Amino acid sequence: MPRLGALKKSKFWRAADLDERGVTLTIDGWEEVLLGPEKEPKHVLYFKEDSRGLPLNATREQALCEVFGSNVELDDLLGRRIRLVLGKTRYQGKTVDCMEIEAADNEVSF
Repeated sequence: MPRLGALKKSKFWRAADLDERGVTLTIDGWEEVLLGPEKEPKHVLYFKEDSRGLPLNATREQALCEVFGSNVELDDLLGRRIRLVLGKTRYQGKTVDCMEIEAADNEVSF
């Protein structure tokens, strides 16, 4: 059964798209995209298993560095696997759902 927050389709992964099991994805590509009202350039990862992208903010970039190492270039991530899991964070004084990036089984840093 879909979660209420997941009923609206998006071209990007959102916390509402995840359940307690999370999802394992294989990085298939990336591009720089202008996002948000100020059209700020962001790197977006794409995956073999799903057409939705994952925009990289500072927190997600740091999580990727923790999984794969800080000297890795985006092209080095092609074919590597990550897990997106549901987490919690504080935003504007409230606890809200968020996505966290973890190492997939059998993935090691460079």
